[in-house]
Amino acid sequence: MVSISDLQCGKAGEYLVCADLIMKGFVAFPSEQGLPFDVVAEINGKLVKIQVKTTRTTRSIPQRRKNVLGYIFSVKVCGKHNRQRYQNGDVDIFALVALDIREIAYLHKSEVKETMVFRHPNFEYDKRLSDRYKSIDSIKTDRANGMHYSALISKYRICESSLRKIISGETYKNIPFIAEGRYLSQYPIEKIANKL
Repeated sequence: MVSISDLQCGKAGEYLVCADLIMKGFVAFPSEQGLPFDVVAEINGKLVKIQVKTTRTTRSIPQRRKNVLGYIFSVKVCGKHNRQRYQNGDVDIFALVALDIREIAYLHKSEVKETMVFRHPNFEYDKRLSDRYKSIDSIKTDRANGMHYSALISKYRICESSLRKIISGETYKNIPFIAEGRYLSQYPIEKIANKL
């Protein structure tokens, strides 16, 4: 991705949110500068204030055994150098945007935490390719036949901690595995539209 300023990054996120909402049948437009929200949308007949938080790409998240890449958002803070906090009534929805993959998570204000981390979609179990994935018994068989952990992680698209649980027998048998963690794709606007 081309190097862009923080201001351009934020604007790109706002326009992506507007485009995404419009393409899903909602009316959406950017707000004026200086307001505590970036986008206004009409959802279920109500005007909704949306604050957009944008990140360029993944960053390294230290884990117990190794670093994992993830999208990190400081959600509840705002203003210059993140020294202010949103007040009650400032925002209805937070839209968290990953620019490099152009994915957006929409969260109701009651669902957000101070800092939120989302996994890159490469870790997620892909239902469209489910016929290519084997059962947990197959993972154990591959491991018993000498397949290295890194090869198993790549083949089955799961994280190392989950792989260790499968090998040790901590997971249910024959259930396709979704890597633990939170994904942007799990939070579409339709999921929270009824909460407004």
